[in-house]
Amino acid sequence: MQGALQRIACRGISRACLSTGGAAAALRCVPRRHLAQIPVTRKAYSGGPVTWATLGLFGLFGGGGAFYVHLEREKRRLITAKRQAETSGRAAIGGPFELVDTEGNLFHSDQLKGNWTIVYFGFTFCPDICPEELDKLTECVEILDAQPGMPKVTPVFITIDPHRDTPAKIKEYMEDFHPRMVGLTGSDEQVKRATKAYRVYCSKPTTDDSEDYLVDHSIINYLVNPDGDFVQYYGQNVLAPDMAAGIAKEIEAARLGQDTGVFDILFSLPRKLMAST
Repeated sequence: MQGALQRIACRGISRACLSTGGAAAALRCVPRRHLAQIPVTRKAYSGGPVTWATLGLFGLFGGGGAFYVHLEREKRRLITAKRQAETSGRAAIGGPFELVDTEGNLFHSDQLKGNWTIVYFGFTFCPDICPEELDKLTECVEILDAQPGMPKVTPVFITIDPHRDTPAKIKEYMEDFHPRMVGLTGSDEQVKRATKAYRVYCSKPTTDDSEDYLVDHSIINYLVNPDGDFVQYYGQNVLAPDMAAGIAKEIEAARLGQDTGVFDILFSLPRKLMAST
């Protein structure tokens, strides 16, 4: 602007205004008709420190950080619950067994490893309770099968009455229930070891010599994980939808316990949301 004032001064404005008062005094000496000739310099606006872009980034990373904290907290909660369950004494139930399948072949419990399994002990001559429980077990497995991403659960029926429940008899009996259901029998000693491992109560009458006797026994479905370890049990009063929901929760807890980071949890989250709806 000083240069502009000097050019205007050449047109008749006293240089004294420029030398004594500076630019401010010189402006007072400039006629109005010459003021329009003085260029006005405006400083370009560079913008403040907060923009829409920075707000967006803050929201993205802030929201992502909060979501990560939530997932990690949920993971720790499920892992803690799983560990508490494992140390509550329930792990004493279950164990390896060796029985006979419906084709008369030797069947070892290791053949069930790699899959989630629900084990029920009963007998084919049971008039009402066993068929009802196996129908419930079939419905439970069908509910689980309908859930996206849910692994196939194998239902297993083990007889407590090997004297009458031959492989052929159990094979015929299994036709009324889930097609994946595994039917097992064995010798008296083999069945006794299996029932003892799962703490199954059963009592055959000693005074009845007929073939129409009934066997008193506990009515429990045992959930076993892919490692062959007992996880949870469901009694007679638990309905099929509730049992399916409980099994799905145990499977999801095991999944989260195996996750190693936030991306694993993110991928498993949709399965969890589907299972909870």
